[in-house]
Order: sequence, then structure tokens, then C-alpha cells
Amino acid sequence: MKFIINRSKYHILTLLIMVFLSNLTILGQNNTVTVKGRIYSAKTGMPLGDIGINAANAPVEPVRTNQEGEFEITLPSRNEQIHISYPGYKDKTIFVNGREEVEIWLLGEDEISVSNATRMIFREVPLKDIPAAIDAGNLVEFNRSTNTSFCQDLQGMMGGLNVINRSGMPGEGAFMYTRGYSSLFSSSNPLVVVDGMLIRSEGFDNPVTNGFHHNSLVDIDKRDISGITLLKDAASCGPYGVKASNGILLISTIPPRGGKTTLDVSVSGGISTTPSQIPVMDASHYSSYIMEQLYDAGMASEEIFKAYPFLEFNPEYFYYPRYNNNTNWQNEIFKTGKLYDAHLIVRGGDERAKYSLSGGYLMNEAILKNTSYSRFNFRFNSVVQVSPKFDIGFNLGYTSGRYNLMETGASPQTNPIFASLIKSPLLTVYQKDQEGINLPVYDDVADFGYSNPSVIVNEVEASDATSKFLGVSYLQLKITNQLTARVQFGLDRLKSNERIFLPSWGMANQGDGSAERSMKVKVDQYFSILSEAGINYQNRFNYIHDLSLDAGARYMVNRLAQDFGASQNSATDEFKDLNSGKADEKSVGGFEEKWSWLNYYVSGNYILKDRYLLSANLSVDASSKFGNEVLDGISMAGYPFAVLPSIGIAWRISSESFMQDIKFLDELKFRVSYGLTGSDDFINYYTRLYYSTIPYYSITGFHLNGLFNPGLKWEVVKQSNIGLDLALFRERLILNADWFKALTEDMITYVSLPTYYGYESYASNGGSCQNTGFEVSIYGKLINRTFKWEADARISKYDNKIITLENNEVITTFTGGEKITRAGDPMGLFYGYRAEGVFDSQQQADEANLLDKSGRMFNAGDIRFADLDGNGIIDEQDKTIIGNPHPDIVAGLYNKFSYKGWALSLFVQGVNGVDVFNYIRSQAESMTGVENQTTAIYNRWTTNGQQTNIPRASYGDPMGNNRFSTRWIEDGSYIRLKYVTISYTFPGKLAFIENLNVYITAANLVTWTKYLGYDPEFSYADGVLGQGIDYGKIPQPRSMVIGLKVGL
Repeated sequence: MKFIINRSKYHILTLLIMVFLSNLTILGQNNTVTVKGRIYSAKTGMPLGDIGINAANAPVEPVRTNQEGEFEITLPSRNEQIHISYPGYKDKTIFVNGREEVEIWLLGEDEISVSNATRMIFREVPLKDIPAAIDAGNLVEFNRSTNTSFCQDLQGMMGGLNVINRSGMPGEGAFMYTRGYSSLFSSSNPLVVVDGMLIRSEGFDNPVTNGFHHNSLVDIDKRDISGITLLKDAASCGPYGVKASNGILLISTIPPRGGKTTLDVSVSGGISTTPSQIPVMDASHYSSYIMEQLYDAGMASEEIFKAYPFLEFNPEYFYYPRYNNNTNWQNEIFKTGKLYDAHLIVRGGDERAKYSLSGGYLMNEAILKNTSYSRFNFRFNSVVQVSPKFDIGFNLGYTSGRYNLMETGASPQTNPIFASLIKSPLLTVYQKDQEGINLPVYDDVADFGYSNPSVIVNEVEASDATSKFLGVSYLQLKITNQLTARVQFGLDRLKSNERIFLPSWGMANQGDGSAERSMKVKVDQYFSILSEAGINYQNRFNYIHDLSLDAGARYMVNRLAQDFGASQNSATDEFKDLNSGKADEKSVGGFEEKWSWLNYYVSGNYILKDRYLLSANLSVDASSKFGNEVLDGISMAGYPFAVLPSIGIAWRISSESFMQDIKFLDELKFRVSYGLTGSDDFINYYTRLYYSTIPYYSITGFHLNGLFNPGLKWEVVKQSNIGLDLALFRERLILNADWFKALTEDMITYVSLPTYYGYESYASNGGSCQNTGFEVSIYGKLINRTFKWEADARISKYDNKIITLENNEVITTFTGGEKITRAGDPMGLFYGYRAEGVFDSQQQADEANLLDKSGRMFNAGDIRFADLDGNGIIDEQDKTIIGNPHPDIVAGLYNKFSYKGWALSLFVQGVNGVDVFNYIRSQAESMTGVENQTTAIYNRWTTNGQQTNIPRASYGDPMGNNRFSTRWIEDGSYIRLKYVTISYTFPGKLAFIENLNVYITAANLVTWTKYLGYDPEFSYADGVLGQGIDYGKIPQPRSMVIGLKVGL
């Protein structure tokens, strides 16, 4: 029966195709037509005179409009296209579609339009002619922000692209992911393609500066970028195969331009202010608190004053000046930051050779003392026309950067932000003499064993020196008017030299207390070469058929080498290099990895009568990461290849004849796409026998680095997308809406093994997950007169869910807590205990009759944890999901008001429904030791019957009131006024100055949030398992910048 049904479907499909083909000749029947029309400016509403109008495909004598904007042209076919090009306005092509009268409105060249083009493989394609989910973003204010990395400026500006700023550390950039997380253990960053070159966007592993994340995208000066396009579905990403599962960011740098030589200069400078402080106890409250803690520890007054004589505050005590202070340690680590940025670009040439040459310098001092990022960058883009049919092009960029860093990890001994909150306010920054006068020597570690925060920010030396060369060269031959061949080579070379020195004086010992004066160095070198050859065929025939075909091959080789060394216990703090450490306390190591990717692709696009759009792609990929016993895909020359097809179709309803009388409708298009993309982003050598060396006394041996799986293959993402594109009122209102569903199959997981194997797990394609959601963007020119108001709003949502998992659940531990991933739930949920308040009386505690796992009863003032299994014991069996780091909604709203030369721009961005773990608060409100605490503990439980949500202070925390629970999970939702810009563009020319613009930008002015930390936005990782955990990053500061842009 199934066979019969399938055969019936086949016959029906064949009949439909025959009917369609038989009608192509009818559709293509041509009759000459005389078209009359008028052309207007959408900027002014006035007719445009003396504009040339041409037939797009036939050799017809061009005509020009009269002063009223009127024209009349005779075309050889009712299905011909009219093409209009005029300086200062966007080119426009109109499908006549049998009409004899047309009204045409031209948009300014800088205005947002559905006709904006993006580069797809080797050609420029109007967005309206792509039946896929694509977002070109609104980058009007791109170059006026205070961000150092362009990825930060994409936040809230592209539907479906979630951007999380990592911190307020300049140059650290942002974590990006598209339409949810498609993999559990792999990176979720979208593929970044710059001028056709696939580049590395992830940071390097194993940073020696805890909490730091290297950002290779900061090496691209945003002032060198001319356009950014986000590809989101399989129909648009298809040609990139197993590199496209997370979406693609296509970046184009400023192209060469011939003609008159132009010089554009941009200069800006500004400041960043210190953050609002987290309120902690002053000396008076801290003294009372510490006495309470020591009493709770079982010490009598005599024992306390004998062990800690400074707590008597006796002026006769020799160290009285050292302990009789009220130091605000947050004041000692933060400062006002400074920002300088300059950029110059020269463009010129003639018809045979064009060039674009730019250079930039940036210095951004962070608000944390002695942290900064600086950068020199240069770029040269050129196109040389060797003959009318043969071009040679170069896009070359070089960047040299330097980070001055501080640790921002989970250690209070090396993280100055963390240390400033828990360091005793009784202590002093500098040593003091008996008169209480500061000496020029920092105070050393005191009785309670915590580092001096001032020593951390002033004496710790941490840096990362980087260099990047990114180059693309190509040869392009126009074989015929329809056929073009292109060969392209790309090189991405990145080097990072990271080092850190931790002194002894003023710094608490790490680990077992034996290590002092710690030195670490790490050098990463990444090298990637991409070779690509392809052909493009473009033709419009019979006036109604537009066909474009691309076919090509890519081969990419990558090499990553990492060398690191560590030593400790040098003679003094003045000896800071690796050689200065003790000979028997040095360690070195490293690795080198190589991998490659081979990709064959075919991509076709077809448009019938400007109404029906079809896009089809086929990608066939091989990777050195694939196992040699893979059963899926196809095998060629003994190697497995992934076969990933995709298709997109669209119906432009607005081009139908029955819609021609609706004058306010510019574009109405319905899109559907489906296809497969993939990912080979898993660790090298999982599929091979891989041995590594290991030292053993005076000899070196080698061992198996892990269990391999020769059947390991690519992850497959099956994507469905339904979309709608709408433009109204001469494109004054543009709406794009998409619904998507992405199912990841063969997701990489780790299969747990019994201990006798000697390995914990091995990699397997044993999981699957699903992301569903929607995106809506609305752009409007709400007022378009002398006073103008335009707005751009974007909102997106995704729901993530694990479908299957090899071991049913995965529990991931991190400092301070756990995450769980299991079938039926989203990835990486916080997993701990549910706190249900505080026992306000002993009677209430007795009635609950709850015990901890050691058999101790909870008392008044303890946290009441939910006994989920009902056995009266709070233990591991009572853990549950306590938070979700996935946001419910991500949104952005841009507004621009302009009057003559003045403009006011505002951008508001927000996230709703995201849970985060405030690790800093879990330590600064724990009340388990003698560390300083936040003022929230003023409300701690102290007396029977007191109602509060803060438990009693308890030295050592015997009942586990501080365990990982909902007490530390907070709502990380926020709305932030990201920037406000006021600018003025001087009218006309000023002497030799072509254009002049001055502006003031204020960033991060206001953040509305319930989060109790410095900043609700932070990120430590490139995947889902590391998101939503706050160890004390530098918060994003309020900044103000004054800038000047001059065109000569």
C-alpha cells in the first residue's frame, strides 16, 4: 500500500512539472510595450529630472526624465525590466509585468531597503531575491559606539543573533550564537567569513590569566567594515556544509573605489566612569560581625583577644595603625578609564586599478586599574583590471594588539574585584608607621589570609600580545557574458603570547601554600589556509527566467600549536621570568594539532517572472575529523563525505498582476526553506589512535591519549524555516518575520565507562536536541519630512530541548555549583537545592523535623530546603532544576530623530527571563568565615521568631546553608540604554573639506535590572555549559566619547 501511495505521489508530481514546463512558452510570449512613468525621490517626495532609464536586458535606446520626472520608453517585451541609476540614490530595477504606467520612488543610497545587496559566494545578490532567512542589520551608528570589537555592536541589531558581552574589559568582545544552541559540547559561535575567508572566532584554550577570553574578532577594525550579513537557515548557509550549523556572519571590508582620491579621517576620545558599588560592611559593622563569628566558632573573649589582639582596638597595641582603618577596597581597584581611537582611509585609482588603504590606532583603558587594550591595524584592498575580462584582487589586513589584564576567575586571592568585596575593611592599603602615616610599601597579607586588592591591581603583571594577518587574493576571469571563473586564496594567521606573574608580597599563597611568585607563559599560534575555485553562470532568458548557478570546491588546512611553561618560588618579586623559578618546580608542555576540510558545493537560484523564487544547494564535505568507519553519507577514495542538501522557495505575491493596483505595497513575499547543515567542530583525533608523551623522572614515555571512535561523524542539523517579508508605503515600513525549527541529530556526547577502562568516557554521536523559535524585525520611517524619525525594532525567542542523550543525563560541575542536561529539558540547567525560606523559630524547625545527610537537625535561622523525596533528610536526592540560563526574549530598539544637520540616536537593548548564578554573592553573603560581607546580612536571622530570608551567621556552615541553591540564582533580566548619540553634519562643503560630522556618544547610561551584582551581562565560555555564571568580571562602564569625522 505504501508503495502504491508513493507511486501516486510520483505521478502527480510528474504531471504538475509537465504542466509547468508546457506553460513556460506561454509565459515567455513577448509583445512590445510602451511604458510611461514618473520618478520621485523618497527622501524629498519631489520628482527627479534628468534621470536615465534603460531596459535591463535588451538593447533599447535609453531615455531620460523631464523636469517633472516623467519618461516614456518602448520595451521589446511586456516582461522586460527597467533599470534606473542616479548618483546619491540606490539603483533600482523594476519588473514591468505588463504594466503601461509605473510610479517609481528612489531611496537614498544610505537608506535601508529590501533591494540592499549582500555578497553570496562570488556575487552580489539583492536581499529581496534570496528565498532564505537573512538579516543585513542596521549599522547606521556602527562607527560611533564605544565598543572595541564589532561583534559587540551587533547586539540587538540582528534578529536571531544573541550577543552577550563578556565583560567591560576592552577587547574581550562578546559571545555570539544564532537561534539557540545546536550542540552540547561544541562551540556555538556562528561561522565568520571575511571577504570570503573563513576565520577563527573562538578564543584559545587554557588561558594562564583566569577568567580572560581571547577575542580574535577584535583584530578587525569596525571602521574597515562596509557590510555584515547574517545567514540563519539552511537555504542560505547550505554551500558551507559542515561549517554552517550555527549560522554564518558574512563580513565585507570597504572595497576599492576608483576616480577622485578621497581621504576620510575619524578621531574620537572619551572616558569611562567607575561602576556603582556593591555595598559591603564598614569597619564598625565588620568588627561586630567578626566577633559574632568567632564566638560561634566556640572561642571565648580571652581566646579571641589573645589570637587576634587587634580586635581590642587598643591604641597601645603595636599594630594598631595597621588594623584601625575603614578602607573601601572598591575605591582602591576602580578608576576612570580613557578611550582614544583614530582611523584614516584613502581610496582612489582609475578604471584599471583601484585601491583602499586604511590604518587605525586604538587605546582603551578599562575601569579596573592597570587593565587596557591597545591596537594598531592596517588594511590594503585593491582590484587591478588586467584586461576587460580579467581581474586580480587583494584584501590584506594586519593587526598588532596588546591586552593588559587582571584575573577575573573564581579565586578571591587573584581576582581583585572578588577580593575587594571580602577583604577586611580594618586593614590598610599601605604599611603605616606608629603615627599612622602611610609608608611607600604595600601592606602584606594579614591574619585572615586574603590578598591585598591594591597589590593585585598594581603589582600583578598579566598581558597578552597578539598579532593577526588576514589576507585574501583572487583571480577572476569573465569567460563569457554569462560565465565567470574565480580562484581565491585566503590566509588567517594569529599569534597570542600570554603571560602572568603573581608576586609574593601582599598576595596570599595559592593551593597548598607552598607556591610563591608564580610565573606562567603561554604561546598560541594559529595558521589557516583556504583555497577555493568556482564558477558562476548567470543568465536571464526569454525575459522571465533569471538563473544563477555556482559550483566550486574549497580546501582548508588548519594548524594550532600551543606551548606553555610555569615556574614558581623565584628569589624575590623582582625576578619574574620562567628561568628564575626553582629548577625542580618548573613545568613545560604544549601540543600541535592539524586538521583539514574539503568542500564541494553547487548552488542554484532561479526566479520566474519576478514572482516565484527557488534556491537549491548541495554541499559534499570531508573532514580529517571524521572517522574512517562512518556509515552515513557517501564514500569517495575511501574517505567519508557528508552530503547536505537544502532548498528554499518563495512567492513574491506583490508581483502578481492582481496586486498591481495596491500602490502602497512594495514587497510581499512568503518564504519556506528546509535543509541540512552540519558541524565538524569537535576535538581533533577523537576518531584516531592518538598518543602523547609524558615525562617520568629522567625519561619520557608515551601513552594513549584517549579512547577513539572510528565511527564518529559530523553533527547534522535539520532546519525548517517559514518567513514573511513585507514592505509598505515606498519602503517606509519594512517587516520581516521568521519561524524556525532546527533538529540536531548525531550530536556529540560522551559515553561513561567503568573505571577499569582507565578512561572516563569516549565520544559518540549519541544525542539530539531541538531549537524552535521566531524572530520579528520592524523598520519604519515614521516621519519623513524636514524633521525625520526612523525606528528599528527586533525581537527574537528560541526554546531549546534535549531530545535524546546517550547516558540519559549529563551533570557538569563548576566552581560553586552544577548544571544538568537531560532529555526533555533545555541544555545546561542549574541543578541544586530549592530554598524555601528560613526557619524563623525553633518550633517551626522542630515541626519540619529535617536532618542533613550527617543526621544533624536543622534549627531556627537555618535555610529550609525542599525535601523532594520526602524522607526527612536533605541530601543529593533532593537536588532539582533551580534555574534556566536560556533567555525567554531578546530585543533591541533603535530610534533616530534628525532635523537638517542635527541627529539624535538612541538604542535600547534588553533580555528577559534569564537566570544567572551570582557566585560572588554566594561568597559575600555566606557568613561562614571572617571575610567581609555585603550589607544584606544586616537582615540575617538573629532572634527567635524573626522573619527574614537571610539565615543566621554560622562559622564553617555546618548545616550547609550556603550550598548551591535557589538562594544564589537570580533573575538576570535587564533593559539597558546602550547608547545615546547627538551628532551634527555641516551642510555643503567647507573649503577643501567634503563633509564634516561631529558627535557625542554616551554608552550604558542606564540599566534597569533586579540583579544584585555589578552587571547582569557576562560570559566566560563559547558554549551553553559555561553561561550564566558570575565570578566577578569587569562590569560594562558608563562611557562618553566625543568624535569627529572628516572627508577630504
